[in-house]
Parts: sequence; structure tokens; C-alpha cells
Amino acid sequence: MDCMSVKALFLDLDGTLHDFEPAAIDAMEIVYARIVERYPRVSRASLEREYGAIWKIAREHVFSDGKTSVESRTERFGLLLSRFGINDRELIDELVKGYSRAYAERVRPFDRAVEEMERLRESFDLYVVTDGSDGQRTVVESLGIAAFLKDIYTARDSRSGKQGGGLFRYALEKSGLAPDEAITVGDSYERDIKGAEAAGIRSVWVNRDGLAPGAPCPTLIAVIRDIRGLGDAMKRAGITPDKPF
Repeated sequence: MDCMSVKALFLDLDGTLHDFEPAAIDAMEIVYARIVERYPRVSRASLEREYGAIWKIAREHVFSDGKTSVESRTERFGLLLSRFGINDRELIDELVKGYSRAYAERVRPFDRAVEEMERLRESFDLYVVTDGSDGQRTVVESLGIAAFLKDIYTARDSRSGKQGGGLFRYALEKSGLAPDEAITVGDSYERDIKGAEAAGIRSVWVNRDGLAPGAPCPTLIAVIRDIRGLGDAMKRAGITPDKPF
């Protein structure tokens, strides 16, 4: 593949441009506290245990089912309450709004991620490609990176996720790019790197924790520890865009 043809970067969001977990954990603490306040017989520990089981199942198909973030959270929080014999639609609506507001307030980009994107947009069209829903657009705004992006493609948009390449093929179709004109950047080896491979797209793995890779991936061109190293890693890999860095 001709490196000179690279026009765009498909950027993962959660875990690549920002740390999803601290914001999500803080937002869920608000959810748990409100439930316990209204229903003191329910323990916080039991709520966390039950929600962990619900999320483990839900994450396998969440957002690729076409539901909005509000619909998905409404379903999950309703299921959580039902496990304690609670049917309280007013509370569910309150929890969904409270979680969404708290999460958006707490998301923060990784150190110098914004500066790296500002530099890279001079040479590439930047897209966010995320296994998420419409709520990811709010996250992009909260991170202060919306102005750098040409578009955002979500699992809800495509009705498919990254694994298997479905979401990436959708991103190629919507952006009008050929597989060798884009490079995927993400932190999940299975979803981002192997998913991109399934769509014929080269990739850069953001391996922040020094994890061992899964099955070999011939389309993986570089491994970095932090998004700040993306531009330099692509240079070392011989990626030379039409517009120079």
C-alpha cells in the first residue's frame, strides 16, 4: 500500500483520547447514592455488583442495536432497579439525566491529546470512530476537540461495532475513503486493531499499559504508549501524508 495516499485518521475515543473509567465511575457513584437515598434498604455494594453483571452483558452489543444513549441507560438502570424489586420510572429518568450530566462534566482529555490533534489536523482529516452512541458527540464537545474533527461515526450510526470491521467499513463508506487512505488509532487490540484489519485498514495501537498483543496483525504499523507519540510514530513507519507534518 502506498503510504503517500494516507488522507485521514480514524481515532477511537474512550481510552485513546480520554480516560473513560474515572468519569464513568464518578457518574455511577452519583447513581448509586441517589438509589440508596430513595431506597435505604438497598446497599451500595449490592448495586455495584448487580450493575457490573448487567454492564458485562450489555457491552457486547450496546449501541450497535440502534438505541440512543438515553434509551440504553434507561434500559440498564431500569434493569438494575428491577433486580431489587423496584419499579420507579421517575427515578430512572432522574438517574439517566444525572449520569449524563455528571459524566459530561468529568471527562478530560489525556495529557496533550488536544495539542497532538491540533498538530495532526494540519496533515490529516480527523474522524472519531467509536463503539458508542449519540452521547459520544457530547463527550467530544466536553473534551474540546469538536473543531478538529471532520465527522464522528458511532456504532449506533452503523448498527454494527468495530469487531469484525463493520463500523470501520461504514466509516470508509461515509467518508468516501479507500482502506489504504486511512489509519485507525485505538487502545483496544481486539476492537480497534483487529477490527481495522478486518476492514483492510492499517492501525496504530495505543498500548498505554504495555499489554501483550493478541493474534498477530499484519496491518499494525506502530505501537505507542501515549497519544502524544502518534505523529512521530507514523513518521517512523514511513507514513507521509500529502500535506506534510
